[in-house]
Amino acid sequence: FGYDESYFCRKFKKITGITVTNYIRTQRLEHARLLLEKTEESIRHIAISCGFIDAAYFTNCFKNMYGVSPTEYRFKYTKQK
Repeated sequence: FGYDESYFCRKFKKITGITVTNYIRTQRLEHARLLLEKTEESIRHIAISCGFIDAAYFTNCFKNMYGVSPTEYRFKYTKQK
């Protein structure tokens, strides 16, 4: 965009109310949630394909956002179908 990184981050937070890091994490978790619903890929594979360093960190972030682990989410989602 031609902006300094810190300027862009401040502007982004002012406009959206969240940090760039939180926005990116939220987008990654949303994509992971859809993959949990639509595929049978392993949690580890989904975590890595969504840009998380490891499955443990992914699980922690997922649980913080959705209130359940990825495994619990997948089980509940498939049971509702």
